[in-house]
Amino acid sequence: MTAETARQVLMILRGNYPNDAWKLEGERAKPFVGAMLQQLGRYPDRVVLRAVGAIIEDVETLPSVPMRKKRIKAEINKVPEFNALPQREINEAGREKVRDIIKAHKQRHKERKEGSQAAFNIEDVRPAVVAYARELFPSISDANLVRNRDVFAWMKRDGQQVDGYPCRLMMSKLTGLVDPFLQYPFKKR
Repeated sequence: MTAETARQVLMILRGNYPNDAWKLEGERAKPFVGAMLQQLGRYPDRVVLRAVGAIIEDVETLPSVPMRKKRIKAEINKVPEFNALPQREINEAGREKVRDIIKAHKQRHKERKEGSQAAFNIEDVRPAVVAYARELFPSISDANLVRNRDVFAWMKRDGQQVDGYPCRLMMSKLTGLVDPFLQYPFKKR
C-alpha cells in the first residue's frame, strides 16, 4: 500500500463514517495513516481498497487498523470457488479395451519377471532393430541380439551418433555385450 492509497482510504472512511470523521482530521490523522502504512504497507493497493469496501458494508463504526489487516489477510487467503469444466460422455467400450490392453501387458510383464531375462526372445525385438543388428554383426546369435536389444534400438534411433559425433559399436568376444565407442574428429597439427 502506498501513501496515496492511504490518503484514499482516509477519505473513504471520513465519507462513510461522518460521526467519527473528527478522529481522522488534522494532527489526529497522522498516527492513523502511519499505523496503516506500517501494518498494511506490504499488501497491494487493490486488495486494501477491496477490503476497506467490504468492511464498510459490514461494520457500522470506524474500523481499526488491526481489523482492516485481519480482513485483508482473509481476502488474500480466500480460496476461489472452483467450477469444474463440463465433461464429455465417456466411451465405456474404449475404456474397457484400454483396460484389457493394460491387463495383458501387466500379465506379460509378470510372466517375464518370474522367468527372468531369459523370458525375452527374438520375437519380442522389433524387426527393424533385428535387421539393423544383423547388418552390423551378421553372425550375432539370437540370444546376444536379445541381450543387447536396447543398445541396438538406441543406435538405430539416433542414427549411430551420440551428441552429433559418429559412434561405432563393438562386441566383446568374452561377454558378447555390445558397447558404443565415440569417434571424435582429430585436429590436424
